[in-house]
Amino acid sequence: MDEVERIHTADPALRGYLEVAGALLASRGQTLKVGPVQHRLADPPGLARGHDRVATLAPPVAGAAAMFGANLAVWGEQAVHDGVAGRRELDELASHLAVVAGGRRAATITWELRQLAFQRA
Repeated sequence: MDEVERIHTADPALRGYLEVAGALLASRGQTLKVGPVQHRLADPPGLARGHDRVATLAPPVAGAAAMFGANLAVWGEQAVHDGVAGRRELDELASHLAVVAGGRRAATITWELRQLAFQRA
């Protein structure tokens, strides 16, 4: 399995999205960064950890920003409803994500993914 360990970006729109997404998940007792949690869990019964490492993924930033924009369109109203973010804030965030997705602003984003593989013990 691959799960988010950390996400690095200096871009304010991408960081803003990650902050709002993280806050919405936290308000529901969840986390965006599942990798560290999985790393600390005991191996499932009958299975042994055969692989446990962090790998880096640096996708095209325009695609990441487009994905973030699409996600925001799906759960944005819930973030407003739950008081995690305001409507104006999310509208501005969507606009800035569209700029990055359109390649009109240089940015980078890098995921660190926890990779775990198990084998029968």
